[in-house]
Amino acid sequence: MLKIKTVLCPACWIALLLIAGCAPETWVVVTPPTARPAPNVALVVGEVVDALPADTPIDAHPEAARLEKFRSFLVNDLKGLARADAGGQAVMSGSSSSKHDRMFSSVALGPADSSYADSTLVLTGRVLTYTTGSRMMRYFVGFGAGKGKCVIEMTLRQRGRPGDLFVANFKGQLAGGVYGGSAQDMFRGVSMEVTRCLKKTLR
Repeated sequence: MLKIKTVLCPACWIALLLIAGCAPETWVVVTPPTARPAPNVALVVGEVVDALPADTPIDAHPEAARLEKFRSFLVNDLKGLARADAGGQAVMSGSSSSKHDRMFSSVALGPADSSYADSTLVLTGRVLTYTTGSRMMRYFVGFGAGKGKCVIEMTLRQRGRPGDLFVANFKGQLAGGVYGGSAQDMFRGVSMEVTRCLKKTLR
């Protein structure tokens, strides 16, 4: 039986490593972590507000329902970083994260005016730029045409500690998807990047 041995050149190995490596970061750190929070603390996802300029046309603002959906995305994604509870079960049912990867005791939605216990981490956001682009162009043309974009500033604070613990701007893009995709897909992608950023930055 003839055996064929495949040998990859160095350039091919480099290309494979780049493909298999980490995705490029889509965030810009504004305020680096002033301190790393202790493990096993609660995280509350607070309000995410529309901070677009006042002269922005009404129909160019993100819908309130989409911002609430974004908060739900954040909670679901960040629960993957939560520690196991006293019974040894992951906070997020079916989570594949190992106990070593879990950073928070719990993750939940919370109103802006809640009175949280000291040491609780509170994550809030502001939409700085936002455009949904053209769904028709994305569907029929593609190749980046009709792309949607947004920039969301996320701020992490800790009760009982003055100032911001961490601030970063996250860039979202909508270049395609089913029937051209929707703004909800863009917020879903930003939520995943926020989770990846916190995991990398606060470890």
